[in-house]
Amino acid sequence: MKITHAAGLLLAAWYLMVAPTTNSKTNVNAPLSQWKQSGPYDNVIDCEATRNQIVAIARGVGSNAPAGSIWTRCVSTDDPALKQK
Repeated sequence: MKITHAAGLLLAAWYLMVAPTTNSKTNVNAPLSQWKQSGPYDNVIDCEATRNQIVAIARGVGSNAPAGSIWTRCVSTDDPALKQK
C-alpha cells in the first residue's frame, strides 16, 4: 500500500446512515445517497457502538423509536455510493 493511500484511509470519517421511511414503510433497498446521515464519527468503532445502541433501543419493549431506526449502517464518508443519485 502506498503511503498516500494509507493517509487517505486514516482521514476518512464515518456516517451512521438510516434507511429512508415514507408512510411508515422503510425502504432498505433505497440507494445509499437517499439514506439519512448522522455523524460524523472519527472511526468505525464509535459509529458501530452508536448503531448498536440505537438498534437495542428500537428493539426494546414498548419502544417509541422512529420507524426504520433499526435499519442503520455505518459508511465511510468517502464511499462512492453516498454520491450516487
